[in-house]
Amino acid sequence: MSALRFITIDGKRHLWRDIMKLRREQLQAHANTKQPALFELIDDFRPPAERTAAGRYQEPTLFESNRRTSCDNGWPRSLARDDATSPKFRAQSP
Repeated sequence: MSALRFITIDGKRHLWRDIMKLRREQLQAHANTKQPALFELIDDFRPPAERTAAGRYQEPTLFESNRRTSCDNGWPRSLARDDATSPKFRAQSP
């Protein structure tokens, strides 16, 4: 079977090689386009362990380890007082 020379679209005959030429031009134009960045790309200078959430969890820094040893109210455990030993709590008890 020989290659098609013409194709009929909407009742009009078009040369197949012209359609293929237009398609190649479209592909070439698409390949040559450059999409600008939406924002400026900044290099990440953090150590490799701190670049991901998993790395920050596995290797906490000096400040992270200090914060994790604190109480729920944000005070370090050495300075935090519970309600039973606070002066305000003792003043209210009979």
